[in-house]
Amino acid sequence: MMKSLFGGIRVHETLTNVVIPSFDSKLLNPVIFTSTKAKTDEYMDALLSDVIIGSSSPPLAYPPHYFNTCTSHQVCREFNLFDGAVISNNPTLVAVTEMIKEVKESMGHEVHPSRFRVLSLGTGAGEEVGYEAKGYKWGIIDYYNLSHVFDEDYTSLNSLISDTANDRMVELYTHLLLDKSNFLRIQVDTLSSSEANFANGTKANLLRLGERAQELLNQNLTSFDPSIYKFVPVPNGGTTREALQK
Repeated sequence: MMKSLFGGIRVHETLTNVVIPSFDSKLLNPVIFTSTKAKTDEYMDALLSDVIIGSSSPPLAYPPHYFNTCTSHQVCREFNLFDGAVISNNPTLVAVTEMIKEVKESMGHEVHPSRFRVLSLGTGAGEEVGYEAKGYKWGIIDYYNLSHVFDEDYTSLNSLISDTANDRMVELYTHLLLDKSNFLRIQVDTLSSSEANFANGTKANLLRLGERAQELLNQNLTSFDPSIYKFVPVPNGGTTREALQK
């Protein structure tokens, strides 16, 4: 589908500047594709369809996506890409870091991230339940959620360690680095397990997610509270819709 949608379009041809994170399963390194980098580095000017497929191939669910890029001198580089969420489920900091680098290269001086205006759109997260260490026993089956596949109220240990911990730290760092008046994070962290399951592409679930998005627009604006690691209503913040229209 991606190849038919994007055809021969390459990263340097995007209408707006993009930053697309991924992870190379062979080199065990993060790979970040950007429009700016693609204009000067032929290796990084891959087909946009290949980059998107690779950056949306989560481990265990899909195999890594293989492709290669070649320079005008026919020197080629291969890529074996997994989902960008492996290194950054929330790519806000990746984008900010790349922007700092680009400003320094083009203008010759650094700029503090608090000067950027950032709109961060989350894709939704489930309302998760933690574990008490005292008296609790778990093994490999619990770690990967193999014994609770159909339990919507169960969160696997693997998910808590690899996803939740990563997301919470990114939320904390962005809260500390970015100016609150210039940073707007739109996220809902109360989805059911069924709603948050990326493999649930049923029509009913997609319609429900659309309803949740409309509900979010009309709800009071929320902001990440680092003291409890939760999104809480912003006093006198208006609705999410009003914040987006400013």
